[in-house]
Amino acid sequence: MTPEIAKQQVLNLLQQVIQKQQLEQVEQYLSNELIVVLNGQNINYTRYLERLHHLAAAPKATINELVVHDCIFAEDEQAVTVHYIVKITTKLTQEDQIDVLSLWRFKDEQLIFCNEVAWPLTPVAERFQADQQFIRDYII
Repeated sequence: MTPEIAKQQVLNLLQQVIQKQQLEQVEQYLSNELIVVLNGQNINYTRYLERLHHLAAAPKATINELVVHDCIFAEDEQAVTVHYIVKITTKLTQEDQIDVLSLWRFKDEQLIFCNEVAWPLTPVAERFQADQQFIRDYII
């Protein structure tokens, strides 16, 4: 897999599945052997899909924008690392930002592993709690 194709595949996944919640696109990108580590919590492909469908059906926040700052391909590892900011609006109509760093690995041109860490960029304590809840619901 070329670096350009690998990076574009991860960026398409983030934009289509995470930001726009076009869940019918999931199988195009993810292997059914997928293992995801989200802020230290391990989940498998089935559980990851369940979470995505649940969140699309009952959103606690709206994703307004997903801004990618860095996207790096490691050819030896067949891995893409992405640093991005998710701009959200909570049910309380507060606009907040979540900083995310993720590592995606490929097997047979599908994503098979993700290790993702997310943290809020909100200095106010009560909004920090709302962002922590968003991270638990959407990212973990």
